[in-house]
Amino acid sequence: LDSGASAPQALARIARPLVEALHLFEAQGFAAFAERFAARDLLHGRAVHTTREDAAEGVAVGVAPSGELLLRTPHGVVPISSGEVSVRLNATRDSPC
Repeated sequence: LDSGASAPQALARIARPLVEALHLFEAQGFAAFAERFAARDLLHGRAVHTTREDAAEGVAVGVAPSGELLLRTPHGVVPISSGEVSVRLNATRDSPC
């Protein structure tokens, strides 16, 4: 957007694509956005820790079409659908998990 745009101008520019995206999400769910999300996934390849009851730890390897975080652990890839995830900023992108 133009940094000098007024609020009504900005709204006029984003309203239509936003409504279209909402309709697409309603019809197809997250799967319709998964590929575009993957291109911007800042967690991919990062070591993460969850606050789930089992305190899963591993490396984020993407997001499932249904929206769960996919976490590679020593026990395989685990989908994480709830809980908090923290990112270890000092972790390397390459991990043995």
